[in-house]
Amino acid sequence: TVANPSSATTTASPTATTTYTVTVTDAAGCSNTDQVTVTVDAAPLADAGSNISLCAGQSASLNASGGVAYAWSDPSGTLSSTTIANPTATPIGTTTYTVTVSGANGCTAVDQITVTVDPVCPVIVKAKVFLEGAYDAGTGFMRNTLYQRDLLPINHPYNVAPWNHSLADNVATYADLPSNMIDWVLVDIRQTSDSTVIASRAAFLLDDGSVVDIDGTADGIKFTNLLFNTPYFISIRHRNHLDVVSINPVVVPNATPYDFTDVNNVMTNGTAPVKFLATGLYGLYAGDFDSDGLILVSDLNKYYSESSFINEYVQGDGNMDRNVTVADFNIYQPNVSVTGVGLIRY
Repeated sequence: TVANPSSATTTASPTATTTYTVTVTDAAGCSNTDQVTVTVDAAPLADAGSNISLCAGQSASLNASGGVAYAWSDPSGTLSSTTIANPTATPIGTTTYTVTVSGANGCTAVDQITVTVDPVCPVIVKAKVFLEGAYDAGTGFMRNTLYQRDLLPINHPYNVAPWNHSLADNVATYADLPSNMIDWVLVDIRQTSDSTVIASRAAFLLDDGSVVDIDGTADGIKFTNLLFNTPYFISIRHRNHLDVVSINPVVVPNATPYDFTDVNNVMTNGTAPVKFLATGLYGLYAGDFDSDGLILVSDLNKYYSESSFINEYVQGDGNMDRNVTVADFNIYQPNVSVTGVGLIRY
């Protein structure tokens, strides 16, 4: 383990503690010996932890171990600290971090961890909303008459004006619709209270007010272009009820559904655009038959154009019982002149 044993100065690279003996000879041929011991201390067992996968906008705690001091490389400037064992990493893209671990004896070792960032990881948005027209005061739920009569479309109704929702948020067969489905709704996402829509999904509205994804697995709606732990305004649109917007931005993903049945959670224009249904329960106003965000005489014209339709899925069916009758006029008439906030008007 000695690089040059014939030289007065040399390099020793022992793998374990070793005693070296040197013999020195002078010009007269006399010699003597001496010894030196090189003690090899054990290097620390540096461990940066297992590789991590997360979604864009998420953070992860790194947890290094094996020493008494730690020094992280931070190539993207996304660590909360570079001198502790467990910094928080918030990388924008996939990043490899290197940690140098120092032992009590001053020896060091290095290890690496890669944090993989998925840029299209879905963010789950949860919401709850009731529709006045479908509400059943006797049960406290909404009636799913349209589903029971096989009248709900398997293709969402929002691909036409005024919504023009272009995503194919549809299902293949009627069996793919939940048995407690009330209707389709459209969920819009905005960054600010006066901004344009940055994401939109058609979703199922269930009888208990839950809004769920069409894939049938999510307790909420999946969005692939939102950032984790970021606040957004949520709006719920329906084809013949007055649309609503959250009064404040909601940090998503949200563990608790944003509750539009609470009047205090709805953006107003002086008066809340939701109707009292029962104590502590509000719902979207029925009667916006032309879906422009205002309940006016133009909605009456839409109602008249579909009057006497039987067993149909149409806009004028305000109480959602599959028939357009005087009952739909009666649910519309008290709501005339109710207007939605400017943000949802077409």
